[in-house]
Amino acid sequence: GTLEIRGMADFERVDLSSLVSVGIDLLIDDLGELTTLDTPTSLTTIGERLRLRNLPKLARIDGLSALEGEIGGVEIYIVPLLEDIDALGGLDHIEGSSINIERANALRHLGDLDAGTGLAGSSARLTELRLVNNASLEDITALAGVSEVDGQLTVRVCPELRSLEGLE
Repeated sequence: GTLEIRGMADFERVDLSSLVSVGIDLLIDDLGELTTLDTPTSLTTIGERLRLRNLPKLARIDGLSALEGEIGGVEIYIVPLLEDIDALGGLDHIEGSSINIERANALRHLGDLDAGTGLAGSSARLTELRLVNNASLEDITALAGVSEVDGQLTVRVCPELRSLEGLE
């Protein structure tokens, strides 16, 4: 099923170290004081989407570095201090769903998505690709392997993005 973690004041004290798999979506939402996501360090698979939403102080997601295999989508929404998404480098592929990154103002590049998720050098098909209001985003070459976006393709209000290289 879906694992929703939201509105918990002391999430950093919750032990999720034995969590290995989430069947559908992992939603981490509205944890205003969360600064780093160090757990769950043993999480290796998410059946559909990883959704990080409304996390105003989150800067690191290193606890997701054990993720591997295919995932249906990644959503990062209102996570203004997130510095990188390199922890997602173990994923093999994003297929069939979406990449939505909005209001992640500290994010400068899409990290290891090119080597990790297999987007570069593959022919990933997405239903949606949204990069919106990302003040520091300057490099999207990690998207070079996206061969098709069947639905909405939006790149808007990313003032440091000087090239659409990766979306040819």
